[in-house]
Amino acid sequence: MASGDNAQSCNTETDVEIKRLQLQLLISQETTQQKRLDATIEKRKLDQKKQDAIIEERKLAQRQIEKDMITGKIKILQLEKRKRDDDEYNERIKMMKRLDEEFISISSSDLTSATHNNGYYDIYVKKNLYRLEIETLLNDNTNVNDDMINIFEKHFVFKSLRDITEKDFQSTFVASINELFAQFNVYTSLKYLSTDRMYYLNKYTPDCTFIYKNININMDDEYQALQDFTVCIGELKVTKNGSIENLQNIGQLARYLDMTLKVQNRDKIYGFLTNLQYITFYCVEKTENPCFNKYYQSNNYEMFYMPRKASSSIDGLQPNQESKKICLNKDTMKLLIKFLTMNKSFYEYTTLNIDPNDKLFDDNFYIKQRLGNGITSMAYLIVQNDFNQSPTNSKSYVIKISKNDIYDVYFINEVDILKQLKQSDKSNNFNIFLK
Repeated sequence: MASGDNAQSCNTETDVEIKRLQLQLLISQETTQQKRLDATIEKRKLDQKKQDAIIEERKLAQRQIEKDMITGKIKILQLEKRKRDDDEYNERIKMMKRLDEEFISISSSDLTSATHNNGYYDIYVKKNLYRLEIETLLNDNTNVNDDMINIFEKHFVFKSLRDITEKDFQSTFVASINELFAQFNVYTSLKYLSTDRMYYLNKYTPDCTFIYKNININMDDEYQALQDFTVCIGELKVTKNGSIENLQNIGQLARYLDMTLKVQNRDKIYGFLTNLQYITFYCVEKTENPCFNKYYQSNNYEMFYMPRKASSSIDGLQPNQESKKICLNKDTMKLLIKFLTMNKSFYEYTTLNIDPNDKLFDDNFYIKQRLGNGITSMAYLIVQNDFNQSPTNSKSYVIKISKNDIYDVYFINEVDILKQLKQSDKSNNFNIFLK
């Protein structure tokens, strides 16, 4: 009996030991499996890090490629500009050689007199003056109506032209043009600026300057940049002898138009000259000769007339003594209004790629000065219109304006680069300066 109990006790201990070993084996297997799982996870993490490193390396390589492409494009543009400059220089040298005889004919006294407007007309304009068919050029403009003409009739109320001063004439002209542009803004591309006291054009002061209507220039602040945006020019004179053919005035306008062509590097520009009694339209066109342009002059158009009435005299017509004022010539005013309300292509302003119907700044900013002039664009300092601050304390920014549609691809590329910079770790710094 005792031996039986011992045997049973041994079997129980054996079973316990077996279960303990089995449990130990199971734990060992689970531990091994967990270690394998951990190793797999760690391997995947390492693989992911390697993959991330490869992706980052590819991004860096792509950025370097883009940078190299931009650098290459810049070098190509620089080479192209250098070649153009060289070609232009060589062409100028050839042209100057061909014109030696013509230059010799201009004496030193002639060159000195060219500093005066009469001399400027004699040397540059007189031998290169052609007829301007302004009515034909303006014929397509059918927007002029009686309401537009009535604006000028309302402002130009004179009993006589004799006692009108140039200042009175200019103020009346300014008021009528500004009202025309305000009421019929949709028909015009232009904005009027009275610049008779503004030395913006190489220290000269055209009486009136027209720019695109969406360009803001603060005439109380710096205005030298105005010469880049001038579309056309007008001169308002009151001459004692009443002649619109005053050579000094014609030479003065021609000089202003020549200067604008040179500053803006454009091919053609329009202008007009009026002495209150008459108005004459002009056009200057660049030629291959760097010293002499082509000048075009229209007929002289009468702005006012004295109304006449029938009488019993032999002549049949006599001045109307009952009339208390002279009358505005509506046909001439219609011609002037047509000139001021043509589409943008008529004026042939090509200096900057600007559409006058675009809202560049929404009147929030005005252009103060030019900062740089490159191959594809020009950069300007713009100032925020803050009427509670003086111009010196207002916020300033920089705007870059393209010269031509063909450079759009470069502007788009710059915009993409700026977007990437704004997404960088230092984007807050870029957002401060880049709007």
